[in-house]
Amino acid sequence: MDNPPKKILIIDDDESFLLILKNEFTAAGFSVVTDKDGKSCLSKIEKEKPSLVITDIMLPGLDGVEAAKKIRKLDKKLPIMFLSNVTDSEYLDSAKDIGNCDRLIKSNVQISDIIAKVKEMLNVK
Repeated sequence: MDNPPKKILIIDDDESFLLILKNEFTAAGFSVVTDKDGKSCLSKIEKEKPSLVITDIMLPGLDGVEAAKKIRKLDKKLPIMFLSNVTDSEYLDSAKDIGNCDRLIKSNVQISDIIAKVKEMLNVK
């Protein structure tokens, strides 16, 4: 019996980038749920139970780092990947304290690199 696909929640306010990621992750065999802001993503996490969250840092409503802190209160082990062009050390330092997180700079990676990193984080081949 095949295992169901891993579900990923992708949070980004750039709709075109969000659609590209959704299509690429779906093609790679993942189930994908999306959201556009840091506040509403919390209810999606409770409802959808994703295996991993990918979030931008600069989001409307609640930035990605603050959203991740709230996610940690819901689920201490849920892997979180920050996918952003933010390189501000204050944000990055506060993100380190969240635990079970990784980060990639959007402008420095290809989508195939993002998918590979997610597979590594989830131990998916």
